[in-house]
Amino acid sequence: KQSAVYPPNRVALSTSQVQTLRHNFILLQKWKFSFEKEPRTDDRSIVITGLPSICGRVAGLDDFFEILAELNHFRGGEIRPAFVKRILAAGFLLL
Repeated sequence: KQSAVYPPNRVALSTSQVQTLRHNFILLQKWKFSFEKEPRTDDRSIVITGLPSICGRVAGLDDFFEILAELNHFRGGEIRPAFVKRILAAGFLLL
């Protein structure tokens, strides 16, 4: 599920983060991150308009930067963002 960010957040990105974002734009949308528009090559910032919500907990900007770092080192296969793992693990601890 996706939660809207209001007001939308403009965040500055490094060159490496922009490249990672562009390369993994569809995957990030699959994980329910949403943006004002797809970044161009010369963009150094992005406007985040939505963040994923899992089990009633909404991811934060730190989680966005964390998944960008994960994706920067990702070399194929299936990926589950660290914030998803933390939330699901916390849910199991509550049982």
